[in-house]
Amino acid sequence: MTALTSERKIATKTGELNGYGVAAATKLWGGGLVCLNSSGYAVKGSEADALVCVGVAVATVDNTAGANADLDVEVMTGEFKFENSAGGDEIGIDDIGKTAYIVDDQTVALTAGTVGRSKAGRVVLVETDGVWVKVGPDDAKSASGLLSMPDAAALNGTATTRVVAPSAGILRTLYSVASGALATGPATLTFGINGTPVTGGVITIALGGAAGDVDSASPSAAHVLAAGDVIECTVGGSNTAAETAAVSMLIDAI
Repeated sequence: MTALTSERKIATKTGELNGYGVAAATKLWGGGLVCLNSSGYAVKGSEADALVCVGVAVATVDNTAGANADLDVEVMTGEFKFENSAGGDEIGIDDIGKTAYIVDDQTVALTAGTVGRSKAGRVVLVETDGVWVKVGPDDAKSASGLLSMPDAAALNGTATTRVVAPSAGILRTLYSVASGALATGPATLTFGINGTPVTGGVITIALGGAAGDVDSASPSAAHVLAAGDVIECTVGGSNTAAETAAVSMLIDAI
């Protein structure tokens, strides 16, 4: 299916109402999935990896000419019927109880795909003409966990440290803690998954500094993990001091 171009009838079993400020230059269709972006403003459901699904719009709100929160949208939570995907993303009756992921503002899928689709909610019923999903902030939250590299990274070389992802997820934040001050130049930690670089996955540790300094990076793409994937961290830069960095990663479960 494709994203909405007009209002759709809301098919729901339960629900409560909440209001949210609509993001700038955004039109939300009545009956469409509504999410909050990283700034907390309402946007339509789409194939993205950092949205929080809050329900469906009760009526169409057109803020295409407005700034953030110039208009509000009334959003209903509960159980709603959406279009199903096809192929490997089709949700079947044996998937009841699993997570449904957002494809667009009226379509859900079985997997997070390669882009790390955001969660729509929990599958409660599958029919021939659609999928019932329990939608709301509590049902769209992702459980997060911290995974650490088994060995500290030597910051004066080009070695690669590796760890296996124990479950599927999305790399959200990468952290390093330096053991001491660097000399000559900075060091970099470049992350990859199965040999493919993570977009936005480079931590830079500045020249100088001190023991306990924390640096981080926030991946933006190529950061979806399957269980058993190998996460690599490769050292670079011009540092000559014999210091190390402990590395850990915040991962959202999918």
